[in-house]
Amino acid sequence: MKKIILFMSLLLILTGCNKKLENNNNIDSNLDKNLEKEENDDKEKYIDDNDTILGLYLYTNSYTPRRLVTTYDGEFISNKDIVSLEVFATNEEEISGGTFQNIFPNYFNESENKHKIGFEISFATNDKNYRQIILRPSDTNTLFDFVQLYLYDDVHKPIGSWYSHVTDEEYNSDTLLTSIKLTGGTKINDITSDIKVIVFSYDEDDFDEEGYYRGISKYEAIIHRKA
Repeated sequence: MKKIILFMSLLLILTGCNKKLENNNNIDSNLDKNLEKEENDDKEKYIDDNDTILGLYLYTNSYTPRRLVTTYDGEFISNKDIVSLEVFATNEEEISGGTFQNIFPNYFNESENKHKIGFEISFATNDKNYRQIILRPSDTNTLFDFVQLYLYDDVHKPIGSWYSHVTDEEYNSDTLLTSIKLTGGTKINDITSDIKVIVFSYDEDDFDEEGYYRGISKYEAIIHRKA
């Protein structure tokens, strides 16, 4: 009889331990589900209300209209300019070729539109796919050996004055990156694809957890290697 009682006691203890372990597993599972739900909720909460239309334009001279660029054939040669693209808040096929400082405010009102302008550059080599977000001059360093990228704040320069690209030391909260120039780097021949240029307007919450732009205010142009 004592053996039976001892056996039953051990059985109850073991059953209780298993139940406790099972409950702990349930708690862990519920915590994982709650964390996953919170992450999904955060992603669903993001809504981009910035409907600024953007375009990339090719400038020729002051009397020739600027042309909207969707594709462009450029020479991929080391230390030679490939293309310069200007940013305007429009998708019109052609706009005036007049002075930038006079034309830009017709489409982008800085006092009303507080968004900044950034770029995304992507291309492939035999070894790697490159995709770089550019918000300030130092962000171009990663790609410099392949394609040199120069950023300009055209709208804040005096009309008729000579000026160069924006440096990291000059960049500040008032800087607006209104044009970008692509120049062949020393490894330009390593690029095996087209170069994709995306311009976008943004504020602080417009980037995903990997740092890439996730908003809707953007425009894309493809730069082909000229045959």
